[in-house]
Amino acid sequence: MEVLYNAGGEFKFHTIPFPKITKPNEVIVEVKAAGLCGSDLEILNQRMVLPTGVTLGHEISGIVDDVGEGCKTIKKGDRVTLDPLAHCGGCLHCTTSRLNFCTHEGVENALGLGKNGGFAKYVLTNEEQCLKLPDSLNFEHACLVEPYATTLHLMSRASPIKDYFKVLIFGAGPIGILGILNMHYNMPNINVVVCDISSKRRKVLEDLNFENVKVVDAEYLENEFLQNKENPEYGYDCVFEMSGSESALKFGFQLLAKRGKLVIFGVVDEKCCDIFKPSEIFFKELTITASLSGPDELNMAIGELEILSKNGLLELSKLNMKVIPLKEALNGLNDFINHEVTKVIIKP
Repeated sequence: MEVLYNAGGEFKFHTIPFPKITKPNEVIVEVKAAGLCGSDLEILNQRMVLPTGVTLGHEISGIVDDVGEGCKTIKKGDRVTLDPLAHCGGCLHCTTSRLNFCTHEGVENALGLGKNGGFAKYVLTNEEQCLKLPDSLNFEHACLVEPYATTLHLMSRASPIKDYFKVLIFGAGPIGILGILNMHYNMPNINVVVCDISSKRRKVLEDLNFENVKVVDAEYLENEFLQNKENPEYGYDCVFEMSGSESALKFGFQLLAKRGKLVIFGVVDEKCCDIFKPSEIFFKELTITASLSGPDELNMAIGELEILSKNGLLELSKLNMKVIPLKEALNGLNDFINHEVTKVIIKP
């Protein structure tokens, strides 16, 4: 079968054998939709160093095609989305609700990263990584479960987010858009400012017309900061850095209010380690944290996406998300890089 794989600094197509079940708990899923993620760009740019030759795609939904003899909860024909992370279930991290740090599996062994993923007709996984879908959630929306769960996790890293908080999000890409949908559902009274350098991405968010969301460019924030930097009450209570930009991370730190929280999600170059000033962290009682992924929030994400879908808030054209066949994946990748689309969903 034809797949899109990581060739080390570039993505290429090649043909590999169909997967086969060799263990009792293994499952083969026929992929119906798989999302292109910002993490895939980090792999392309080699800011995430991962094994080459691996089939890409970790945001996956599909239909179970075959199961091993030991599977008890999943059967052929089930509609599922996949947790890209495997978990041993017995290590310190698994037994203390830190599944994304499993000692024996971890992110480096995730589907689409260290193991063959979903930019293919079929993907091999295990029973524990399959989550059943409600019939009302279509496959295109279901492949958003993993990134939406990530936004649930990163918001939890700043918890509690109180109604009077001023919230700033850097980045109106796929995670930024899904993060706004998350906040619209869970925190409708929170006022949010979203900053992105791309006028195309800002336009998508503006057209969604959420009442409590203000969309700005970097110049707006810079002017606001210059006008208020001597004001001891100025600042944002929560800053979410979702763009992977060194300048956004540095500026986000400067914009924190007293007792403010900075949550890092974007992958930023290691050379930025001098951004944070310990004295400022101390005297303003700042919290700096990060979010890697959201395996604990996947079932919650399925439920919330089902409601958002029923309420018409996942209309892909309005979110500027494009559905394409696998053979057009490289063209879709270029559209994603150039901000022509918010997200690319691939149908093998």
